[in-house]
Amino acid sequence: MLWKDLVGGFLIAGALSAFVPAAFWAALFLKGASPWLQVPVNALVGPLIAVISFVCSIGNVPMAAVLWASGISFGGVLSFLYADLIVLPLLDVYRRYYGWRMAAYIAAGFYVTMVLAGLIMDVAFTAAGLVPEPNPNIRAELTTSASITPSGSISLSVRSPPTSSGSTGNTRWIMGTITSMPMIMGPPIMSMRRN
Repeated sequence: MLWKDLVGGFLIAGALSAFVPAAFWAALFLKGASPWLQVPVNALVGPLIAVISFVCSIGNVPMAAVLWASGISFGGVLSFLYADLIVLPLLDVYRRYYGWRMAAYIAAGFYVTMVLAGLIMDVAFTAAGLVPEPNPNIRAELTTSASITPSGSISLSVRSPPTSSGSTGNTRWIMGTITSMPMIMGPPIMSMRRN
């Protein structure tokens, strides 16, 4: 069942990054506003985007890169990354195990913690001068591809773009390979390797 969540997370994140215009993200993240307003609003909005877009702990990294390039603050992108604990499928699991009231308490507690952690990290990294510059061309620089083999393996890779001289880019990371095994052998296996 994990492979369905992973594929779903990548597809939704990819669709949001491809079909939602950059101007929408800039308006949502109050790009250009005072940091005193932008940082708290972004820390509040980041987890909500994760819940709506259903990105899991693996699928949220490409989406975070797109959000970062689209103008979300450092604290906002961190709170977005932390929000894989309150995506809709997990909220449903909390509801099934603990009931509605406890699930709501868990979700609210996680949400507040994510927002506060994002704010604290933003302040700390900004004060130390460690906040990296966002790359506004991340969509053009990263090309994600997927391939499915006859044996049922799904391979997701990130490739660098063609260079100015026209040569094709090289695969930099194989982000994950999900192998479908017969049920006798257990659940799908996740592996990572670097090329």
